[in-house]
Amino acid sequence: MPKLNELKKIIELQEYISKYAKKKLFSILKEKVHFDLTETENKCFNELIKYGVTKFPVTFYNEAKYLMEAYVKERIHPMVSDKEKSLRNASPARASETGSDYWKFCSFSDEVIFSIFFKSSVLKIISNYYGSFAHFRRVPFIKSHTFNSAIHSKDVSTVYHTDYSINQIGVQMLLTDLKKDDSHMIYLKESHKKYIAIDRRLNANDDECKEQNKLLELKYEPYHLIGEAGSLFIFDNGNGLHRGDMHEDTRRNIMQVSLSRGDYKAKVQDREPLKIELSQKLRSAEKVYQESVKFI
Repeated sequence: MPKLNELKKIIELQEYISKYAKKKLFSILKEKVHFDLTETENKCFNELIKYGVTKFPVTFYNEAKYLMEAYVKERIHPMVSDKEKSLRNASPARASETGSDYWKFCSFSDEVIFSIFFKSSVLKIISNYYGSFAHFRRVPFIKSHTFNSAIHSKDVSTVYHTDYSINQIGVQMLLTDLKKDDSHMIYLKESHKKYIAIDRRLNANDDECKEQNKLLELKYEPYHLIGEAGSLFIFDNGNGLHRGDMHEDTRRNIMQVSLSRGDYKAKVQDREPLKIELSQKLRSAEKVYQESVKFI
């Protein structure tokens, strides 16, 4: 295991690896955009610029309650039977190993999910951050997971990492209340400014990984994605360090989706399953919303 001073050198070197996320772009024409925001929305945007993470000013409490009931608890099915194919399991093997007993991709055409993303300013804030239209790189997933060290392995995402292969922005909504001693995500404020490329393949249980996590938390201020149900966070996970913080026998219920500037081609399994229904809903929508689904 490397000594502490050796780890410091590793991290300093990784900070120079650099602007991979900024360089790997498809050659597509970027239309420059800027949207007017309210005072509270603009505060949210400025926090995203400064810290790489922010909490959206609106809390979607009723929407979170519905998504828990409709999906995780499966008491109210959000789609008629012939559309059930739109729910797809996400990474079944990884889900089983890490305690994710519910992890499914779903459709933007669900009325509640649609309203969260296409009737709010979330996409406008992210587009302003990019300076060009934001594009979803996959449909959202809903995930419910617990952690028991006796039967589950720590997921690779518990190692501080950046999703550095694309210029990605993440959006995560809490479906139930989360406290600091519950399993949750941690983002290191202002780490997005350094373009750090950390190897996320470290074993989360190794001492080397634990030391690296501690060292990074001394260097950058941790921001905990916790709060009441319906809290929605926007974060630059393509360039900023983040990880899952697992706590024994606690449960996290979230909805999450990621976006890019159009520099990522969605895989077939990540694309919108109900394209006709979604395009009908977006027919008279603003261009920022129509553009967002261009690649899925």
